[in-house]
Amino acid sequence: MTRSTTGVATAGLILCLTSGVYAQTTIINTNGVIVANVGEGVPDANGNLLPGYTFGGTGNFDSPTLDEAGNVYFRGRFSEASVLPYNDRAYFYGSSRSNLRMAVRGGDQAPSLPTGVLLRTTTGTTVSLSSSNFMTSNGSRMFGATFWDSVGTNGITSANDEGFFGNVGSGPLQMLIQQGTPAPGTVGATFAQAFSSFSQQNNGINNEGRIFFLGSLTGGDVVTTAGANNQSAWFAGLPGALEMVQRKGSPVAAIPGAIALDTASTLGFVSQMTPDGRFLYEIAMSTTQGTATVATDKAYLVHTPGAGSQVLLREGDVAPGTSGATFNAATGDSWSPGLPAQGFSKTGKVHFTSTLRGGDVVGTTNDTGIFYGPVGGLQLVARRGAAAPGTDATFGVFNNANCKSNDNGAITIQASLVGGTSTTADDSGVWSGLPGALQLVVREGQVMPGTGGGIAGGFSGTSVYMNDQNRVMFTTNLTGGTYPGTSWWFWDPTTGLTAISFNNQPVEVSPGVFKNIQSVNTNSFNNSGGATLMWNHNGTLGLKLGFTDGTGLIMVVPFPGNTLATGFCSGDGVVLNCPCGNNGAAGNGCANSINASGGNLAGSGIASLSADSFTLNGAGMPNSSALYFQGTTQTAVAFGDGLRCAAGSVVRLGAKFNTGGTSQYPAAGDASISVRAGITAPGSLYYQCWYRNADPAFCTAAVFNLSNGVAVTWVP
Repeated sequence: MTRSTTGVATAGLILCLTSGVYAQTTIINTNGVIVANVGEGVPDANGNLLPGYTFGGTGNFDSPTLDEAGNVYFRGRFSEASVLPYNDRAYFYGSSRSNLRMAVRGGDQAPSLPTGVLLRTTTGTTVSLSSSNFMTSNGSRMFGATFWDSVGTNGITSANDEGFFGNVGSGPLQMLIQQGTPAPGTVGATFAQAFSSFSQQNNGINNEGRIFFLGSLTGGDVVTTAGANNQSAWFAGLPGALEMVQRKGSPVAAIPGAIALDTASTLGFVSQMTPDGRFLYEIAMSTTQGTATVATDKAYLVHTPGAGSQVLLREGDVAPGTSGATFNAATGDSWSPGLPAQGFSKTGKVHFTSTLRGGDVVGTTNDTGIFYGPVGGLQLVARRGAAAPGTDATFGVFNNANCKSNDNGAITIQASLVGGTSTTADDSGVWSGLPGALQLVVREGQVMPGTGGGIAGGFSGTSVYMNDQNRVMFTTNLTGGTYPGTSWWFWDPTTGLTAISFNNQPVEVSPGVFKNIQSVNTNSFNNSGGATLMWNHNGTLGLKLGFTDGTGLIMVVPFPGNTLATGFCSGDGVVLNCPCGNNGAAGNGCANSINASGGNLAGSGIASLSADSFTLNGAGMPNSSALYFQGTTQTAVAFGDGLRCAAGSVVRLGAKFNTGGTSQYPAAGDASISVRAGITAPGSLYYQCWYRNADPAFCTAAVFNLSNGVAVTWVP
């Protein structure tokens, strides 16, 4: 059965609004691409519609996550007479209605487990697949689930019937960690937590397939006596080769004399990871054992695989850029730095807000600072009491969760204002730019463009996001004008403010059918690449819209001027069959000896001659050498075990060695693509990755293969 496009808006785009008070253009109604909509058909794993199934029901969609190629991953609900509580939801992956695919469904065979173990609960009265998931820039995915032994002979009990599942890049779905399995670094203890209760705050995966989580332990050497608790620990690493990073009640290797927290309280909450596996985690320390006191018992550390942990910051340390002030609560000893959910960049730079005590602190005038940098290189980048650019006031209170940074060294600040001519009507705002060169993005009380006089509300806790394009996204509550209520905005350092969406804005969900926006659901957690889980460095947004009639949809929204690398010449047999019938998955290259889905190439960053941050990201390949190259024309011809896609005048950008099946160009120390390739004029160019596949028995004797192609339009 081929997939029908009946009832689908032209090319999947939301049609421009035709008339009425919402004639003002917003990014949603000009750039939005509907991926899934209540009332529309449900695709299977091949993209064919399941007969009689449509998206809908209570909680029709959960908030999506997004990769750098612009694909969303989300749990959706559907209805039909035969669906049951354990199989009426599934995960879906894609970037439009036309390429959306079902990834896994409740009730399916559980990957990596014996035949008959199904992704469902024992009673079948609750949903097995977690509502939230985690997806990285290269499409590596992770979610939690419960499973049930339908045949009763596979040894599945209530002590081992939950786990984390996921994909590494474009690889197959697999079990990542199972409840009840031995916990490394312990003597006989096993994992005890409810893995199906997935939290994006302290569970995740990176591009290499390394996972991280705070693990609960039981049995073996576990002790739960007051003052000797050791029943949880931070874990990170590849499935099957996890490292215990830090256990409760154990010495803190990076802080001589300190003992990790030994009470029933939580060891830590915050954790984030980089693409190369560096793991940022929070620990509290014992004040009854070891050398820590109530004034020095909190710390953030960074663990590097194979090298151990280093202290990023510790309560009581002298804060850089101050004259003797320390990282402490202004009064008392209940201190915790404000590390935002998107606070660890792809190269390991950290951004946080902290209160200060002692030294040059004068009352509440300058008792808070914002700090940025890598381990051993933190710098003070803003401080309470400093002049707020674009105003005659000074910075007051910083909002921890909504002060952001990126890998370029730029920061975004949400703060209140004190002094000057500021009043309660305009005493908050958002600023962004390099430290020392901040620009005022938006200020409370200003009239927002294109709103008929709508006035921005206060900026204290309203959502703020930032990506590596130095762009900012934020919300504000408008009063007056044509569009009162919650509005979403996009700010570019060059082009300024553009509206994303307005409260109660009508959206054309299919030709001639309009629904009014009631909510916009997004996701602020780090995707292990320094971007949020829903807004990538390419400038594409993935979100769930809720409408006033109770329905909703999933959408991707490429922002104006972003670099959206477009894949072409896939080895899936659509354009040309692969040399040995070794066709790969849709969007990838031909299958290789270790990955039936084939290698994948995607692009991220900005392909701009004046601000080049464009990066080629390869995945799904063997751990072998990989050559990234550029061509001036497209082709599709058999070459080795794969297809040659980029041709014409060819430039070899650089050779890399894959780790965990992934690599990228440029990496640290490499020239940018525009410099390496000598690109001097705007226009379209084509990219591919050529990698060694040393298995002559797999396909041809050539022992090499290629990814899909990627087309990119360079701008000035």
